[in-house]
Amino acid sequence: MEDLKVTILMVAVQVLDVGLNTLIKAATAEGMSDYVFVVYSKAMAFSLLLPSSFFYYRNRPSPPITFSIICRIFLLSWLICAAQTMVYVGIGYSSPVLSSVMADLSPAFTFLLAILFRYEKVEVRQVSSHAKCIGTVLSITGALMVTLHRGEANSGDSKLEDD
Repeated sequence: MEDLKVTILMVAVQVLDVGLNTLIKAATAEGMSDYVFVVYSKAMAFSLLLPSSFFYYRNRPSPPITFSIICRIFLLSWLICAAQTMVYVGIGYSSPVLSSVMADLSPAFTFLLAILFRYEKVEVRQVSSHAKCIGTVLSITGALMVTLHRGEANSGDSKLEDD
């Protein structure tokens, strides 16, 4: 039963991610600035996460906040905002489908980097290693197929063609 809950949660996150990418494309196509969308999404996240932290630390003391922690939070926030802005601009020049495909490549590249830096070993005789390798190859191949395919649905979506 626990596995089913986790699977349902993972599917829900993927559906919400695709929905957000489609919403971004629709909003920017109507003239909304990418920067304004980033501010709105951060404000919504702040308004949802702040009350949840009060409920979480309701019965226990909150951890101390040092200058080092504040600097790390600031740096991480800046990097996340910059990355999110780049993703939104990229969606404006391509399509939400391409953005979703690129996001799905994260596990494959993580696995390749783990092999490269020797955090992960590929054992030829283990089924789990076979599954990881096959999954990595399939996800990269699928992303390449979506990226290199140029059909009727993708031909008029680009901002570059409008210029």
